[in-house]
Amino acid sequence: MIKIAIFVEGQTELIFIARLVEETLSRQSRPAIRNQLFGGRNTTILENDTHYVLINDCGGDNSVKGRIRDNYPALVRESYVCVIGLRDLYPLTDAQRLRDSLQEGLPKSGCVFAQIFLAIKEIESWMIAEDRHYLKISSALGKELVNSIAGMDVFSESTEILPHPAQTLHKIYLAAGTSYKKSAWQVQRTVDAIDYEYLRGPVRERIESLDSFLECLDGFLCASEARA
Repeated sequence: MIKIAIFVEGQTELIFIARLVEETLSRQSRPAIRNQLFGGRNTTILENDTHYVLINDCGGDNSVKGRIRDNYPALVRESYVCVIGLRDLYPLTDAQRLRDSLQEGLPKSGCVFAQIFLAIKEIESWMIAEDRHYLKISSALGKELVNSIAGMDVFSESTEILPHPAQTLHKIYLAAGTSYKKSAWQVQRTVDAIDYEYLRGPVRERIESLDSFLECLDGFLCASEARA
């Protein structure tokens, strides 16, 4: 059993990454999913015959590194082999400076990989870039309308340039008479509409932060499968 721990900054990231991992593991066998508390925080566990993935909601972007540091010794003892952190850059602007700060003092051992990744500027930039999902939200959200509201071509350009992706996604949805205010059901609605094969293909090619995260996660899973 390959054990992976992913620490994310909040509810939105928890819902999104849980679905992403579910779709990935389903290529082998669909995982069982359950929700529980881990260290007093909401956590989703996905498990199939070969993998056990813990995704922990840290309750804030500044808590991701601390949660990893606090739980790292126990994760090592419990035979986890990969610890990944994910947080937004927003409202900060200097991505490299934040990356350096997050990696400084991050615990590591010879057998357990640990790294923190950034979504630029928010994880909603990844959702906006997955352009096939709009028509599943509403038939009104065609390409021209979406691009007009976003102020860019989200179908071909990098959405990492958007200053506040969550706000942009909300404005796009408003044009169809709905909204995106980060409530659990709204996030789940978007997450359920995303085409994950497309996200892993053409979308990641234009979104650097998404590509980096997927390269780490997928590369690890491939190596895990070889060992399993």
